[in-house]
Amino acid sequence: MGSKRPRPVKRVLTDPRSMLAQLQQEADHLRVQQAALHEALPSALQARCQVAKVEDEGELLLITDTPAAASQLRFLGAALCDSVRGRRGRAPARVRIRIEPRRTQPVQLARPRHLSPAAATHLEAIARHHPDERMRQALLRLASRAGPSGQD
Repeated sequence: MGSKRPRPVKRVLTDPRSMLAQLQQEADHLRVQQAALHEALPSALQARCQVAKVEDEGELLLITDTPAAASQLRFLGAALCDSVRGRRGRAPARVRIRIEPRRTQPVQLARPRHLSPAAATHLEAIARHHPDERMRQALLRLASRAGPSGQD
């Protein structure tokens, strides 16, 4: 049975059988491919494009943020495949482009909405006279969302 003792991180990263070492090698490979792609791209596209995957004789997957940039990258597809060579010196056969818009601002969460006291009064009046019990309960729950008298 193997040792239960923790192994040093350096040994984990340098062990070629380690999953972390394989991930590190793949990240290094993508970094090299990104640099090669960066040199092959026009300056207007350099900041808009990133290499996501490179397969020898397979595909070159690029990520960009706009459809316009994707169109330009498709036009440059063959040249990009040649500039980004695989591990064994073979170029990918095709380019696939995925568009992922950048988020420049954090997503705004919807603020809770409150009913005016007048709206709540009307809903309660409707609920009192409605024949369906489930609808009456729903109207009363809705009326309970009324905020303080100064809010809409």
